[in-house]
Amino acid sequence: MDIKEILKKIAEGKTLTDEEKEFIGKFDPESTDRIPKSRLDAEIAKKKEAEKVENLEANGLSEADKAKKDSEKQLAKLQKQVDDLTKERDEARRQITARDFTAEVGKLASAHKFDNPEYLEYLITKKQLDLKDEAAVSQFFKELETSVPSHFQSDAHPGSGSGPGKETSSNAAAGQQRIKELLGKKELSMIEVSELIRLQNGQSQPPADSNQPKPE
Repeated sequence: MDIKEILKKIAEGKTLTDEEKEFIGKFDPESTDRIPKSRLDAEIAKKKEAEKVENLEANGLSEADKAKKDSEKQLAKLQKQVDDLTKERDEARRQITARDFTAEVGKLASAHKFDNPEYLEYLITKKQLDLKDEAAVSQFFKELETSVPSHFQSDAHPGSGSGPGKETSSNAAAGQQRIKELLGKKELSMIEVSELIRLQNGQSQPPADSNQPKPE
C-alpha cells in the first residue's frame, strides 16, 4: 500500500478505509523506505490550516452579503425619496401649467366675447388646440360662432325689424337647446355641469311677456 496515496486522501478530506487506517497505525516513521512521521504530521496540519482558512473565508463572505443587503436597502430607500420628490415637482409644474392655460383661455374668451370660459376651456382641451397657433385659434372661434352662437355676446344694436325681445327669445331658445344636449349625455364633465347650472339659473325666470298689460 502506498503511503503517498493515503496522504493524498487525507489532504483531500476523503475517508480512509479500515485497511488504510490499520496501515497508518502500523506505519514506522523510522523506516528508511517510508515517509517520516514529521512529514505526515505536517501534511495533516496543512490540511487543518486550509480548512480553517476556508471557514474564515466563508464567514467573511456572509458578512459581505449582509453588508450588500444593507446597502441595497439604503439605496432603495433613497430611490423612493427621489421618486417622491420627483412626483411632487412634476405635480407642481402641472398645476402651474394648468393655471397658465386657464388664464390664457380666459383671455381668449374675453377677446372673442365668449360668455363661458370654463366651457371654452373644455372645448379647447377636447380639440387639443394649440393656443400658440393663431391661425388655428382663429378658425376654431369661427367654427364656434356657427356651432354654439348663443355663447357669443353680440355687439349688434337693435335696428329695423329686430328688437330686444327677439334677441332674448333667440338666446333663450339656444340655451334650452344646449340644456337638452347636456341632459341627454350619460356623463357630464365638471365644466359641463357648471355650464348646465349656469344655463338653468339664467333661464329660471321666464322672459317678460311684451303683451302683459302695464299697471295703470
